[in-house]
Amino acid sequence: MSVKELTERNVMLLQKFTDWNTVSIETMKELLEFNGYALEFLPNSFQDDESLVSIAVKSRGLSLKYASERLRNNPTIVDLAVSQNYYSFEYASRELKNDKMKILEYVERNGLLLEIVPGIFKEDLQIVQMAIAQNPLSIQFASEKFKYGKNLITPLIEKKGELLKFASNSLQSDSNIILTATKTFGLAILYSFKKLDTELILDCVKINKLYENKQILNYVLETEQLREDVQFLFQLYQYVRDGRIEEIVEKLPVKSLLPHTPLTHNFKCRDLYWTILYKAKKESSELEKYGSTSISKSVMRLLIYDYVYSKDNQSKADIELIQKGGQIGKYTYM
Repeated sequence: MSVKELTERNVMLLQKFTDWNTVSIETMKELLEFNGYALEFLPNSFQDDESLVSIAVKSRGLSLKYASERLRNNPTIVDLAVSQNYYSFEYASRELKNDKMKILEYVERNGLLLEIVPGIFKEDLQIVQMAIAQNPLSIQFASEKFKYGKNLITPLIEKKGELLKFASNSLQSDSNIILTATKTFGLAILYSFKKLDTELILDCVKINKLYENKQILNYVLETEQLREDVQFLFQLYQYVRDGRIEEIVEKLPVKSLLPHTPLTHNFKCRDLYWTILYKAKKESSELEKYGSTSISKSVMRLLIYDYVYSKDNQSKADIELIQKGGQIGKYTYM
């Protein structure tokens, strides 16, 4: 089988090929154009041939790894390799990898190259700024000291809120930063250190699109502390009307729900409102007993709302029972 056929079938088969003296330069160029990784199996003299290595790195930038030490220090060869695959900079010579001007040139083209530069350059403000200007995601590869810089981070998350996950703990605890991130990435709260702050969660869902709020609701329902906060669930329901909240409410004692019912007095919460109402009716064999309790007015509100909205005569009768039992005054239900 010819060297070309071996390359086309599987470049790894070239390691078994030994008769390189019979292969013409033109054929060599063809196989390197087809797959630059073939350079790994060529004799050392070919790995030091600038024309052949140039063809190889144009095809597969990472084939720079198999070039001679001399050519890995050749700026032209390295430029070709980095243009094809920025990760190939990993195989450049130590001299080039410590050339600040060369690094600036490369991160200006692809900021993600910051990932593979020597550590000292991850702490260089000029290089970091150049990298994140080209690609904000490169902030994740910068020195930790830059992740504390509010002036550096804020403009980034204004454009890409998901970058909050790469900020320092202190910035991930800053409510203003979190809200700024939410405007471009609705799930930013999940990358913060304030994931249990109910007021902040509500502020975030007010900004969000429905899909992102559904994702936040998934988190809330998986978090015991949030799932058991009845008032918070009622408030959240105004923005994320999801049957799963109704299912939770269905399982809670009526007495724990009624103190929060004023929060449900709007059209958005109608389904949740009636869930509580019917639960109250179901659990109360005699509605008169609510007339003498502290929650009588809450039950009355529920019943009046039900009657006004649906003109349900049973609700009207229930209202009269409570009034009779507790003498809590007349309500108008026209």
